[in-house]
Amino acid sequence: MGGGSHDYVYAKIEEHCCGRMYNKTLNDLMGDIAKLMFEVEQCMSGDSSDEDYYNEYRQFHENWLKGKPQAKDKFIAEIKSETERLQALEEDE
Repeated sequence: MGGGSHDYVYAKIEEHCCGRMYNKTLNDLMGDIAKLMFEVEQCMSGDSSDEDYYNEYRQFHENWLKGKPQAKDKFIAEIKSETERLQALEEDE
């Protein structure tokens, strides 16, 4: 296995965070962070090119960092919905 310049943090994110968050948006974010960190490690270890890293970074930036107020609103709505669902489950117990 290549990489390792950041102690395979991408694999730890995949193992401990991906699919384990309480809503789809956070799961998607963790998956994209893991992909980006994989490219960072590969690039810094000389196992892939700078271009591969920059392509992944551009995609991450486009999806998460570029001003998208609708994404923020969607995320807040998902958090509220999940909170209400969890509260209803607690009340049923």
